Amino acid sequence: MTKFVNVRGLKNKTTTILRDVEKGITMVVTRRGKPVVTLRPFDTRDLQTARSKYSTAIYDTIRKHIETRYGELRNRTSEENRRDFERITKKVKQALPFKSWQEMDKAVKGDRYGLTR
Repeated sequence: MTKFVNVRGLKNKTTTILRDVEKGITMVVTRRGKPVVTLRPFDTRDLQTARSKYSTAIYDTIRKHIETRYGELRNRTSEENRRDFERITKKVKQALPFKSWQEMDKAVKGDRYGLTR
């Protein structure tokens, strides 16, 4: 859904307009009836890929390999990825016999009775 607002309306109702945009409404800001800018909900793909101080060459290589094999993953949003991650984490958590990471750590170390710290 797209709505139009003029510059004065944007100036006077900025908070309301931003709330509408957060809900998924695209706003076109006009000046003297001509479109100037489009406001739409934020997506992480909007950020330009910035070089971090750490090398991501291995990560990028693995990501390209996965996207080549499973092309549908390329078009997913971070929200969809987060939702799937939460769903899988919940399933794994239900399958594990441990109530906390501390219990799991003790079991891995072979300390069934909690004698180590």
